[in-house]
Amino acid sequence: MSIRILTARAVGRGLTALWIAVAVLALGLVSASTPAQAQSRWKVAESRNFLVHSDGPERELRDWVAKLETFDFMLRSRLGLDPAVPATRRLPIYLTDAAGLRVIMPDADRRGVAGVYFANEEDTYAVALRLGGEAVLFHEYFHHFMHQNFAAAYPAWLVEGFAEYYSTAEVRGDGVIEVGRPDPRTLEWLARTEWIPLERLLSQRYFEVRRPEDRATFYPVSWLMTHWLLSEKPEQMAAYMQAVGRGGDPARSLEEVTGLSLVEIERALRRHLRGSMPYVRLSYEVPEPAFEVRTLPTSADDLLLLNQALKTSSTPERRAQLPVLVRAAAAKHPDDLLARRALGHAELHFGDRDVGEDVLHDVVARWPEDVEALQLLGEAHLSLADEADAPEEAAALTREARGYLSRANAARSSDYVTVGLLARSRVGMEGYPSVNDLNTWIVAVQLAPQLAEARIGAAQALMLVDRQPEAIILLRPLAASPHGGGAAETAARLIAAAEAGQRSVDLPETPEDAEEEAPQ
Repeated sequence: MSIRILTARAVGRGLTALWIAVAVLALGLVSASTPAQAQSRWKVAESRNFLVHSDGPERELRDWVAKLETFDFMLRSRLGLDPAVPATRRLPIYLTDAAGLRVIMPDADRRGVAGVYFANEEDTYAVALRLGGEAVLFHEYFHHFMHQNFAAAYPAWLVEGFAEYYSTAEVRGDGVIEVGRPDPRTLEWLARTEWIPLERLLSQRYFEVRRPEDRATFYPVSWLMTHWLLSEKPEQMAAYMQAVGRGGDPARSLEEVTGLSLVEIERALRRHLRGSMPYVRLSYEVPEPAFEVRTLPTSADDLLLLNQALKTSSTPERRAQLPVLVRAAAAKHPDDLLARRALGHAELHFGDRDVGEDVLHDVVARWPEDVEALQLLGEAHLSLADEADAPEEAAALTREARGYLSRANAARSSDYVTVGLLARSRVGMEGYPSVNDLNTWIVAVQLAPQLAEARIGAAQALMLVDRQPEAIILLRPLAASPHGGGAAETAARLIAAAEAGQRSVDLPETPEDAEEEAPQ
């Protein structure tokens, strides 16, 4: 690997996630009147670390895969991991246009975003614009990468500052990648706008910042602070990360490791902003990514993104729309696996649950090793067991659920969704948590460390057997989430209980229509 330190004042190759404007296209989400095409526009490429879907040209898809694998190679190399060791799970990515993005996020135009990343009990995936979505995808992939490999309770500004720093990476081909380039609009914004006070930036998470003016510069100043430390004080940056990783106060620790007061740090940041803004050019011998591109069935045109939307929709309005959209789309593909599974999913979660179960039973009868359908049936039976009045009925439903999940695990081992459901199926049972229960929860966290439900479930099990210190370690990254939300609040309550030596704590139920803040 070779490294060159370069400088730039107003260079950049695209807008950051905070200011990308999504073009409004006059297209509907699903057109039930459009006849099925002879060949789907959707293609997929399965590389070492990614499962990339695209509704654009094949050449463009191949270029995206090469960029993503080079970006991953760079992160692994710079952060001390072996690039030859692939991720435990390929990250599914969906590259589309503005209309496709609206299938996943109906208010994408209004919010001005170019992509989103989701991680929940059903799937972990990203969606981005094929044209203009590179910065947001690199930003979110950096978060995903750090969760998978270096989960820790870092301050919000540092978490977002690092992601913004790497979001402007420019993959130039032949293993050359430039990191740390400043985005021109970020520079202009910082030069013209009043900054969030540093004491507030260092001590608060994004959702805790109340003044709109402060929120507007949370990401830009976080990026500038990260750029300044990495460019001029890399040793102090390392010391700072160690200090806050041990629980040190974010503001006091920064003053201690730099030897500067917050007032002096702000002056240094303004000097850095007016300076040459160095960035790094890296050169790697990146192996040519090995993958094949295949065209998906024609049902993908109507249902691929709708199927993903079923896994992440949160508002009551959207939940009411989805069964209608899926029914119309699935009717055009009556004998297709994707269509039948999506229909069963839509009915099960947002429509008629009995109809959904019947459809999914038909799916697993015709496609016995379809993992998603087996997982959906397993989760459905666990939910029914939770609702059952009679213990015998609950036990029978749980046994049925574990039967579906065992089949899913046999069809595809080490799937975090299956492992998490298997762990959940034992909660409250006689002898819970056994050693095997604890191991199952730990595996669930290892497979999907970014998943809140896995960390909370594992921590609660550990607390029941008086392993509170381990529970606290698992919960701290979640409690420190920059965007907060119900899961972060739950983690904070569990940490307080564990620190008090308690084995359990009553947690409020999450309202059905509660909506977590969507990723930027």
